[in-house]
Amino acid sequence: MNRLLILPFAALLAGCLPGQEPKQIIVDGRATIEVMPDLFTVTGNIRSRSSSRADVLKDISEKLNVIREKTPSLQGLTHLSIEATEAEFRPILDPDCREKRRYDGAEVCPVTGYFGTVGLTLRGSPADLSGYVLSLISELGAEQVTLSTYTLVDRENAEQEAMENAVANARRKAEKIAASSGSSVLGVIRIQYGEGFSDSERYLYGRPMVSSPAEELSPLDSYAPETALDLDPQPIRITEKITAAFEIE
Repeated sequence: MNRLLILPFAALLAGCLPGQEPKQIIVDGRATIEVMPDLFTVTGNIRSRSSSRADVLKDISEKLNVIREKTPSLQGLTHLSIEATEAEFRPILDPDCREKRRYDGAEVCPVTGYFGTVGLTLRGSPADLSGYVLSLISELGAEQVTLSTYTLVDRENAEQEAMENAVANARRKAEKIAASSGSSVLGVIRIQYGEGFSDSERYLYGRPMVSSPAEELSPLDSYAPETALDLDPQPIRITEKITAAFEIE
């Protein structure tokens, strides 16, 4: 009776021994795709300087309202968000007094005026209208206007495509190596994201893919800047790398 119990267990144990591991080929796979961007980010500042505190605040507020009112109506623009999240307001001290106070620190300098600024961030699409937005908000009173970035609405799908291409690239490599030794590839044993296996492995299957959601905005009306600035968005390159182990016979 004991033999009947021991023999199946011995057979199972033998199947787990290192010598029973399947023959395999370990290769790296890599793929790069280019995707045209569909979102842009433009940043800028609204500034004002005056002898009156009230005039500074009024000037900034009026310019901000005009930008919020007219920019969404830019001709051809389909999505846009305007954020004014950074602001500064401070007095301007007499410069001669400030220089003197640097040395003795005793005198209280008189206020000669006031300065204020509000930072703007505009995100919208299509990407090829980024220059038009830059031109328009400059004409409406924004300063230090900069085209910050181009991005993708659905980066996750683009990354998935690049990942699938990387896996296919790894399989082609494995098949070439196997064919050169008179073998053939049976299937994949495991795939890891990145290059090289390690103790802290991150496997491809179940790997979380994170991306920023596209903003839900309604179509806009028609408007155009006085001077159009045509910019040429360049493709975004997405590269994925994996390491794969393939069983061979």
